[in-house]
Amino acid sequence: MDVRALRYFVEVVRQQSFTRAAEQLYVTQPTISKMLRQLEEELDCTLLIREGRKLHLTDTGQAVYQRGLTILQEFKQLETEIGDINELKTGELRLGIPPMVGMQIVGSISAFRQRYPGIELKISEFGGLTVQQAVLSGSLDLALTALPVAEDLTLNTLPLMSHPLCVLVPRTEQWLNRSSIALAELAEHQILIFNEEFSLNRQLMHAFQRSGFTPKIAVR
Repeated sequence: MDVRALRYFVEVVRQQSFTRAAEQLYVTQPTISKMLRQLEEELDCTLLIREGRKLHLTDTGQAVYQRGLTILQEFKQLETEIGDINELKTGELRLGIPPMVGMQIVGSISAFRQRYPGIELKISEFGGLTVQQAVLSGSLDLALTALPVAEDLTLNTLPLMSHPLCVLVPRTEQWLNRSSIALAELAEHQILIFNEEFSLNRQLMHAFQRSGFTPKIAVR
């Protein structure tokens, strides 16, 4: 059923006139007459009976009119909701972030809330690899993770920030005058490292392998 035909029919009943309905809908009277004939043919019934200048609804016409009011109202509501979504006035955004970057995007989250107050922001905090899989499965809309992303994953990426990779060491004489460290130097030390759900864990393990050693992991 063409929604336009239903709208034309409802307006004709409201106005009790094809001419006034055409004026209200900014179309020609023949257009309305044609659409109503098509609607009657589609429903295989008579909707309106003319008696002089008066229009009378048949029993079927009364049913179509009452149901049509509801359908048109629902359709109008649907158009409004779609418009709001397209204009980012309403909706839901599911964002995944690793714990290590949460504090760095507080300002961005605040700015988003001020700019799009009607969008419900749902934040899930997991490691980088976990949020990547969540985006792939559709349970998250977008996520932050540590680059690079594996080439076999069908994900689009956009660099947002960069941060130096730091190692925490004891405040002892051995380290006090150091400003950098080679990964190979960690081979002789026990280390604490992120667990396997973090993309940084995978990157570090690959880096250790390239440096020619297997790290002594004390805690994950």
